[in-house]
Amino acid sequence: MFDETEPPLDDFRSLGVSGALQSFEPRSGNSLADSAKIRFKTPLWMAEYRQSGLRIAIGFSSYKFDNDSRSEFTLAAETVTDLPLLTGSSGANFFLPVVFSTNFVQATGATNSTKDFNLADIGVGAGLKFKQASRDFEIQLTGFGVLYYSTEGFSIESGSSTAVVGEVQVLLREIIGEGMIAGYRIESENWSISGGAMNYSRLFHGPFIGIFF
Repeated sequence: MFDETEPPLDDFRSLGVSGALQSFEPRSGNSLADSAKIRFKTPLWMAEYRQSGLRIAIGFSSYKFDNDSRSEFTLAAETVTDLPLLTGSSGANFFLPVVFSTNFVQATGATNSTKDFNLADIGVGAGLKFKQASRDFEIQLTGFGVLYYSTEGFSIESGSSTAVVGEVQVLLREIIGEGMIAGYRIESENWSISGGAMNYSRLFHGPFIGIFF
């Protein structure tokens, strides 16, 4: 039995960091000249705030474009509501996660700002989650897909994107302070925008860690 004087492990809030290997490249059908297409493979560093089903992340990376230093900025937020599917023994449970997600990604291209990647997304998704919990330890395995509406800055060009996310996270009580969260996340997104110039794909994956407060 759990100690009723202590809140459940997944009722938490944490601050942490993540580091991911990243690949950003044009998709087939991108209408830009090859010399104007943005391509880079560089680490993506993020600061993360997590609270139960909420995740807010701010990320930055730098790369070379035409031998000049360029930068990428990412801002992402998602909320996940878990709908129970199946309750098993020993704290093992299956859920249907319903996801609301939004993000903004900016990657600098050529000097002409019209060639910058500058897209905001808002979308919904769903997937499957497995959770195994005890008093001092919890593990969650989650996979979900998201369909976004995407728009480029203040221009009239818009379109859609799809993302697939997989994540494993481990919650531990009183390892450091009140507890900690650690895990691994993989995320892939593909954009399809009118005009074709913003048709890109991004894949990143890496570990994250956070401390409860």
